[in-house]
Amino acid sequence: MHPIKQGGIEAAVIVAPGASIKGSAYVPLVQTLQNVSPLKLWVVIMDNFLIGAVNPAQLPQAINMAIKSLRQAGFKSDNIFLAGHSLGGAMTAMHASSDSKLKGAILFAAYLTNGNHLKDYPIPVLTISGDLDGLTRITRIVSSFEDLEDSIQKASNSLYRTPVIVMPGVNHAQFATGDMPSNVKQHDLPSDSTEGEAHMAIAKYTSAFLNSIITGVDQKLVKDAKKHAGKWLQ
Repeated sequence: MHPIKQGGIEAAVIVAPGASIKGSAYVPLVQTLQNVSPLKLWVVIMDNFLIGAVNPAQLPQAINMAIKSLRQAGFKSDNIFLAGHSLGGAMTAMHASSDSKLKGAILFAAYLTNGNHLKDYPIPVLTISGDLDGLTRITRIVSSFEDLEDSIQKASNSLYRTPVIVMPGVNHAQFATGDMPSNVKQHDLPSDSTEGEAHMAIAKYTSAFLNSIITGVDQKLVKDAKKHAGKWLQ
């Protein structure tokens, strides 16, 4: 997707969908992100993975193809971020730590796994979830937040480099749109937000993270979100 803004700093977000969720389901969210962001923001949504799920065997080549398509379309910057939702987020966390082409990672309703810690993650990473997410285990979000608190004690810039954000009233499905897979329908919690409200919240925090990493601006929104998460997780 080409940027809607012609001026400003260039950046790109490559999106990895959740399992059995079509790439097109993320178009409304990324359009909202493009509208909210002050950046000249390009977006590529990956799709057509085997068995309908992002996997380690296909992901590196899919990212390379996404970057190639960006270059061919006129994207010139090195500000490339990988975002993933649910299983796509888990795969993002695994891959992004060793891909030198990426400037940061965005985990939509996902988190670092396998004993990885925010303070040790080699690139900036945003962990963002809703407090009504029925699939992302609350114990994992608590663990991520405690990990962030520990990181801040050692390096205060961790608040902006590896933020953990919990949005009120948002569930797992609202990072996408349309019909969801059966496991999401079965386990997700009812949302207190409309789809548009959820997309706006996700977009604002994601935009703030991108802008903070690239320019150092928009740090207040990230800091305020951390305060809310701290109260919610007490």
